[in-house]
Amino acid sequence: MGGKSTRSVSEVFFDFFRFFHPSAGNLYRTMPHDLTSAPATDPTSIYRYRDCLYGADMVTAALSVDFFTWLSANPSSLAGICEHFGFTERPTDTMMTLFAANG
Repeated sequence: MGGKSTRSVSEVFFDFFRFFHPSAGNLYRTMPHDLTSAPATDPTSIYRYRDCLYGADMVTAALSVDFFTWLSANPSSLAGICEHFGFTERPTDTMMTLFAANG
């Protein structure tokens, strides 16, 4: 009756998660506390979802500055690309990795 809940946010989240994914079992109580240990699962599918989220935006941005035409005429290093377009290194490296991975 209007009292404050004693459940943590993570407990509420994992109860919600188990509701939609019953195969998750007792995930909350089996999570390792040693954050330095190697993961027991393969995160590749999560990376694919992440790539889908920003991959289209990167291609759109590259097309808007005619990136591929310029790169074809001016084969360049990462530093050269950053210098020419005024891009910063980290997102440019991510963009080039994404483009290379997709052929």
